[in-house]
Amino acid sequence: MLSKTSLFRSSFDTYCQNEESLGDLHIALKKVFDSLADSLNANAVDASEFIRKSRPFYFEESAHEDAEEYLRHLLNQLQAESTSEISPSYISETFEGCQSRASYCATCCEKIDRQEETFTSLILSLKQTEEGTLSIQDMVDSLYTESIENTSKCEKCEGDDDGAYSRNVTITFQKTPPCLLLNVKIFYYDAMNGYTEKNMSKFDVSETITLKHKDGTERRYNLFGIVFHQGVLAIIGHYIWACKMDEQWTIFDDENVRTTSFDEITSIKNLSPYILVYTVVKQ
Repeated sequence: MLSKTSLFRSSFDTYCQNEESLGDLHIALKKVFDSLADSLNANAVDASEFIRKSRPFYFEESAHEDAEEYLRHLLNQLQAESTSEISPSYISETFEGCQSRASYCATCCEKIDRQEETFTSLILSLKQTEEGTLSIQDMVDSLYTESIENTSKCEKCEGDDDGAYSRNVTITFQKTPPCLLLNVKIFYYDAMNGYTEKNMSKFDVSETITLKHKDGTERRYNLFGIVFHQGVLAIIGHYIWACKMDEQWTIFDDENVRTTSFDEITSIKNLSPYILVYTVVKQ
């Protein structure tokens, strides 16, 4: 995935020009990228060293692990290795955004607090709706407001008619990244059964989305690639990567690589978009 994401690759390659300062993880990832670039060795890339260095310690070697959790861990490790006292990491410059969360009492509208949070990906809730099929843009639009039940006591009022307290949260984006990662929450914990299940609900993948800034301006993004989860269960399955290269979609299924259409990809049985990569449209 990262090898084909040009915004990441250009920054990664620039950072790796000073080989003497590279950490172990960057060295291992650079070897993988260099091997992939050599067409003669394209079918014999040894990524074992990189996998060993990048895998979270709690991941079991032969188990089916979560792709989003692994990607988040990898980006955090690359960021830690590439951050210096005088300059931020290229990971921050590529993937990091900032959002402001303002909380208000749901009963009296008293402002409770305001916090700023950085993010490298946004989590999208996949909820059932009676208004038709949700789209990625619909899920993004739902990020701007949030309701939280059973919160701490409001200092101004006595709560609702039952004496309970809740908050309404307004979210605004202070900064949006050049490369936007979206994680659709297709996995959820079923407390009754005691294990994680997969939400098989269908939704439309928006090829263009917008994020609203605090000042009212909008930033447009085009879809570049998708990590799909194939299967009906959360504990087993298969991950597939597809991205748009030279105006044509290419699907990467382990060692099998082929060009295809977006409609064909999304028609594959039990294939669910899980991680979506959008790149900003230059003004």
